[in-house]
Amino acid sequence: MRNSASLRRIAGGCLLAGICAFGATMPAQQRSPATRPPAKAAHPPAKESQLTAIESRLPPTVQTYIHWRGTKTLDTVKAKNGLLRLWSDPDFAPIRRAIIARALGKTRAEEENGSISPDQLAALLPLFENEAILGSVSAHDAEAQAKSAPNDFLIYDATGKGDLLGEASALPRKASGSAAKSGSYILGGIKIETSEGPRETNFSAQAGNYYLRASRKDVIEDLVSRFSAKASGPSLADDAVWKRARQNFPPDAVVELFSRFSTNSLDVLGRHPGFSTSTFAKEIHLERFNAAAGSLSFSAEATRVRFAILGDTSDGSLFDIAGASTPNFATLALARDGASYNAGRADFTAIYRILRGPLLDALPPKENSSLKGFEALGGAFLGMPLPDAVGLLGGEVASISSAPGDPTFTDLFAVSIRKREDVLNLLRKAIGPMIRREIVSGDATILELETSSKDPATNAPRAKHYYVAVTPQLLIFAQRKGLVDDAVARLHGAPETRAESLSGNPEFRRARALLPASLSGLSYTQMNKQTWEREFSVLLRGMASATGTNGTNPAKGAVTAQQDWLQGVNLGVFSRYLHSYTSGWWKASDGIYFDSYLQ
Repeated sequence: MRNSASLRRIAGGCLLAGICAFGATMPAQQRSPATRPPAKAAHPPAKESQLTAIESRLPPTVQTYIHWRGTKTLDTVKAKNGLLRLWSDPDFAPIRRAIIARALGKTRAEEENGSISPDQLAALLPLFENEAILGSVSAHDAEAQAKSAPNDFLIYDATGKGDLLGEASALPRKASGSAAKSGSYILGGIKIETSEGPRETNFSAQAGNYYLRASRKDVIEDLVSRFSAKASGPSLADDAVWKRARQNFPPDAVVELFSRFSTNSLDVLGRHPGFSTSTFAKEIHLERFNAAAGSLSFSAEATRVRFAILGDTSDGSLFDIAGASTPNFATLALARDGASYNAGRADFTAIYRILRGPLLDALPPKENSSLKGFEALGGAFLGMPLPDAVGLLGGEVASISSAPGDPTFTDLFAVSIRKREDVLNLLRKAIGPMIRREIVSGDATILELETSSKDPATNAPRAKHYYVAVTPQLLIFAQRKGLVDDAVARLHGAPETRAESLSGNPEFRRARALLPASLSGLSYTQMNKQTWEREFSVLLRGMASATGTNGTNPAKGAVTAQQDWLQGVNLGVFSRYLHSYTSGWWKASDGIYFDSYLQ
């Protein structure tokens, strides 16, 4: 039994339930998002006073860590934050019970150990009141790297939790039924305990209020030295990459995440016979990726999630896939007030260029020739070289839900394009047999498509219709002609379409102002205008489809079973506390940033 691994799995099994169970007491100390300059949303001033005792004592070799700040330090917004108020509302109780039951259900620890029960895990939830860091350090030498030796560590503020922490540490040993070989030694006046199991040896110690645990002797000894001395030498806090990452760590964050990329971890691509992973990684310049960082924080105004992928975004790397950040989105004009809007930009030409060259170079000669042959056939079929066909896509892609009053749940999709006539001719060649007729509406051409399918209930053949509008700027697709006609009219800016537009909604404008002026992606959902019965109906329908038995009696039974946990729920409780969700991402010279607000 790997005790440290089991302890991590117990923590993982408790994490969601821990956040939820104590979520009603979470506070925040951040200022209103509206009071911060939007252009600086991802780069607030970093102050040394924000550095915590734990982070300033972490070794500079930290590869990845998750910092849990502890729920007992957060208690000032439990009656103000919308998400936390929703959690504690009695009308939400059936869903709350279902979430906790699922989080403490058949966990991986229970499956592997056989005797760690949900009740035992629930008893450990008070551990989440205190601060903790779970992470790993880079391998100390080439031999350790080659062997993929364990390198994880746990740091926990055990103030007032000594007995409960002892119970958590003992659970894996009790469940396995095998006694590990124990030992101890003294380092600098601190007792280090060892636990040697059949697969690994783990090390633990108590330094002041901190409980320390590691899977390597050199790691535990380094941690003991750092947490038992006032001066600990160079630390992660001195690292330039981490200093950039902490720009995404607001002082009130309840969760922080940091993960460093390195050329030694390029095995994430996997190894495939006949394919040179190292060549592919080198040519897409994965070495330009430095780190990922994120945080979760609560305030009276919003629940906020921030994330960043840091690195050199200059031309020539995988970062080129992300489209340019600009102030406006052409597809926003298509969205009605109350609809959910989600748009993003990608550089499809860069995707083709970046992946084609490295793939050809990484493949052996036979596969290389096959790929080139496929490329030639595709170009012949479309009547133009594939790079030219890809270049017709402008890069902006959007999905827009139908308005809340629409019972059909039909979404609209749009893609920005270049050279309208070339796009239209390309569609005629690619999907010609599906085109039933063409309708000209102003400067737009609407293609009515027809496909054959079978009724899932009767298995009888039936025709399905789709509609594609080709305009000078956009390619618009929907399953209902009325949605496509409305979208085309909105592009022309007809007076009747300006009413009830999302872009003109004051709440949308206020939410948009929270984000930087120039974005590569934007999402907005006006939750207080959602019909939650409809939303859950779509959710349950998707869950039923995921069973693979959609359209059969078992699927009907699956939907009924999945609806059980909704019985007695007043779905209006969501609109009572959740008004809007806004998120955006943008590309800067030092990385790609994401920011979101649930209000």
